[in-house]
Amino acid sequence: MLSAQATERGLLALLLSRLAALDPDVLCGHNVGAWDLLLLLQRLQRHKLPNWSALGRFKRARFPTLTGGGHVFGGGASPGVMTCLAGRLLVDTYTCARETLREVEYSLGTLAGKLLKQQRAELQPQQVRSCRVPRVYTCPESASRRACRCAACARARRAS
Repeated sequence: MLSAQATERGLLALLLSRLAALDPDVLCGHNVGAWDLLLLLQRLQRHKLPNWSALGRFKRARFPTLTGGGHVFGGGASPGVMTCLAGRLLVDTYTCARETLREVEYSLGTLAGKLLKQQRAELQPQQVRSCRVPRVYTCPESASRRACRCAACARARRAS
C-alpha cells in the first residue's frame, strides 16, 4: 500500500480515503495515543481537510480542542483528541505494556527484544530511500511529468 504523493495534503487525503474504505473496528499502534494521533490531527487541522472526521465513524463539523496528552512519552491522549476516534477502538501497545508488564523501559525495541527475543532494526531515513520506498511528497513519475497525473505534475505542466 505504499504510495507517493506530491504534497502533505495529498498524503493526508489518501490516508483518510483509505481509512474510510477499510473502515476498521480497531486501530493499533505503539504510543499512538500520546504522539501519533495528536500529530496527525494537528496536520489535518493545518491543511483544513474537510473529511478529517473519517478517523472515527461519526461525521463531525467542528474540530476538537487539541490540548493535553502528547507532552510526555506514554502520556496518553486528551479527551478532545480521543473523541475523533469515536466508533473505533484504539489499542496502544505502549499503554498495554505499561499496564501489564514490569519493565524499566517500554520502547518498541526493548519490548521486541524481551518478549519476542528479536532485535528490532532501527532504520535511518537514508536507509529507507536505499530500499527504493517512494519518498513522501515526491512524484513517483517525476522524471516524466507528461505521463504522471498527480496535481504537482499537472501544475508543473501548466507552468512550463
